[in-house]
Amino acid sequence: DRLTFALEEGMDAALFSIDERTGEIMTANEGFNFESRDTYFFKISVTDGHEGTELLRSDMMRVVVQDVNDPPEFSANKGLLVILPEITSLQGDSIYDVTNLASDEDNDAITYKLYSDFASSTLSPDFEVVYDAETERSNIVVKRDTSAESGSPFDFENNSDNSWILSMTVSDGTDEVGPIEIALRLENVNE
Repeated sequence: DRLTFALEEGMDAALFSIDERTGEIMTANEGFNFESRDTYFFKISVTDGHEGTELLRSDMMRVVVQDVNDPPEFSANKGLLVILPEITSLQGDSIYDVTNLASDEDNDAITYKLYSDFASSTLSPDFEVVYDAETERSNIVVKRDTSAESGSPFDFENNSDNSWILSMTVSDGTDEVGPIEIALRLENVNE
């Protein structure tokens, strides 16, 4: 006898479909997200199609959604402009708090990297992102002490360009996304 499979109405049956000939279960949508909900229930029935003495069997099914890593996401996909006072020149000086610039749906710890320019794989020699465990904040900081340098790149009068175009990526330890552009521009301070 030919078996016929069906989903019984109710519970989470609307989220699935079944091939009535093979019994293969398929999802009716692609919206399953472990962080929202991880278990679904529905009933399947099968009949043997034998007229007069047709046999029917019905069983509860449970589908468990497996968790996969969700990559972090930047909240500002177009980049960022940071105005930097020219007196910011000491190693470790904080320039900009980037803590909320990206998030991770899985709540994994995220780290940022700054590169020399948008197409580079070379880390910036002047800036880096540092995480402060005490404040739980991530900040762009000056990477090297330039206060004693002649023609410091942080002195408005000595820097003809007065700006840096960097790129930033964010990682949750599994996936690295980006880059986005970070433009830093010196602001002249009356000395």
